[in-house]
Amino acid sequence: MAQHTILIVEDDKLLAAVNADCFIMSGYKVLTATTGAAFKAALREHRISLILLDLNLPDADGIELLKDLRQSSQVLLMVVSGSQEERDRILALTFGADDFLTKPVSARELELRARNLLARQQQLVRQPLLPPATAIFSNGWQLDIHRQLLLDDSGNSQPLTQAEFVLLRRLAYARGAIVSRQDLFDTLSREVGVTNFETLSTLIYRLRRKLQGKCGTAVIVTLSKVGFRVNLA
Repeated sequence: MAQHTILIVEDDKLLAAVNADCFIMSGYKVLTATTGAAFKAALREHRISLILLDLNLPDADGIELLKDLRQSSQVLLMVVSGSQEERDRILALTFGADDFLTKPVSARELELRARNLLARQQQLVRQPLLPPATAIFSNGWQLDIHRQLLLDDSGNSQPLTQAEFVLLRRLAYARGAIVSRQDLFDTLSREVGVTNFETLSTLIYRLRRKLQGKCGTAVIVTLSKVGFRVNLA
């Protein structure tokens, strides 16, 4: 098995050293960073398998580092934080953290969780999860992604603007997981040139009206201050 490289981002040098020793004894290569700047440098200079990220660094906010990272990389990342705030947990998971652990946590538990994450990633590489060609929503509507058509349960099409299609496709690709408002806005900005954040709210409103089913089941669900997800069949 190829040796994995773990990047521990932690400003407590003693804690970082204890965790690093546990990973090294388990056969991993370990790098440490005590600042956001050092974290970014390590990403540029090394091929990282998994990041353990503390949220409170002397020169950077961990959530912002995570958001920036997810613009260009899907490297495995566990947040390891002393924060007891549910908001921090939700934000971290929303912006792409693969796990969130609250300190104090033993080095052994960290290593076991890391091993499980890496094993699942290797399984997905062998059996990749491809984006769906058709998304079927909870009230019978279907999004034919290849033909860019929204179809009801009788096969009748409902017209979509390009922006509406891009937004609904992004939500469908998440397969029911939460997609942050920023992620949706960035997708719309990149693909259809949306420049006003309020446009996102307008598009969500329009899609909800189009996706109203006979049974009244909500397709697009809002999670206050976090983002949106879709209910799939």
